Amino acid sequence: MASLEAAEIARAQNAQQLLGLGAHALEVAQLGPKTSTDFGVVAYFSSRPKKPVPKTIEVTHRRKKHVVPVRVKVAERFQPEAHLE
Repeated sequence: MASLEAAEIARAQNAQQLLGLGAHALEVAQLGPKTSTDFGVVAYFSSRPKKPVPKTIEVTHRRKKHVVPVRVKVAERFQPEAHLE
């Protein structure tokens, strides 16, 4: 698992790659118990990805290599509701 900072770096550095695989949203989230300090990148897809998504992303933070886990979730793309008067 990785720190919040390492997960944020992984998301920023690999956003285009994950979006190119079909993800419509990305987030950094806690991957474990609520008291955990383990974070990862969550990639949201409208349906199961057709191409393989990396299970981890390796980044360097403060001169140390971190392996950041990537989780895939299937969820509908956000659609704003029509404004009603």
